[in-house]
Amino acid sequence: MSAVQRRSGSPLPWLIAGGAVATAWLVWRRMQQPYYPSVALQAGLEMVSRRYRVLAIGPHPGDLEFFCGGTLRLLSQNGSAVTMAVLSRGERAANRANIDEIRTREAEQAAAMLRAELVQLDLPDGEIRPGPALERALDELWVRTRPELVLAFDPKGPTPLGQNPDHVALGAAVLARARSSIWRGERIYFYAARQPNVLVDVTEVLQEKLNAVKAHRSQLTGPDWAAAYITRYASRLHSGRVPALYTEAFYRLV
Repeated sequence: MSAVQRRSGSPLPWLIAGGAVATAWLVWRRMQQPYYPSVALQAGLEMVSRRYRVLAIGPHPGDLEFFCGGTLRLLSQNGSAVTMAVLSRGERAANRANIDEIRTREAEQAAAMLRAELVQLDLPDGEIRPGPALERALDELWVRTRPELVLAFDPKGPTPLGQNPDHVALGAAVLARARSSIWRGERIYFYAARQPNVLVDVTEVLQEKLNAVKAHRSQLTGPDWAAAYITRYASRLHSGRVPALYTEAFYRLV
């Protein structure tokens, strides 16, 4: 065996690794698609066409804008009263003085762009867990807004890997409310959901969504075009089998 052959080695491990990555990607993409795309798109149209008292809950500043900013804008401009509740100030996102105040101001700007009211809570970033503190926060939000439609993070998340505990805790707490005697018939939708059953066409309000995402400048490490590209790409993940260019996906629980 020549020295060149010894150095190059067999390409088989690289081919196997590449095949595994490609397979995982295809499986993940399939998980983002609804079983019945046309029915999901119709359900999304029905969701944003009626007027509700809407309570959208995010664990950190910026979560709601990225995952359902277009839907919130459509709901508000169609007459719904939209409240964006952010459980923490995202103070652990950067080692920067007054980052909690900066992120709160960014959230206020983004909510104004989406024509929503912002309610900022003070649960600890990175330490939101199931328990009395989270339950009290949700109780207060329910009393304040008397919601008819609730948006919350899917406790399963968009992928089985790398789940954020704050996201999981929020989704699990809302799921527990839906299973308990305190549920009063509000419609509950999970965003960042695997195998969604609702798709909302956000093409006409995509620019407003992009502006709301870019309002969180303290979290953008690259140029504006990069943030816009990522947001557009995420909004195309669920659109492959429906006549809508950009969509946001949800799982309607009840």
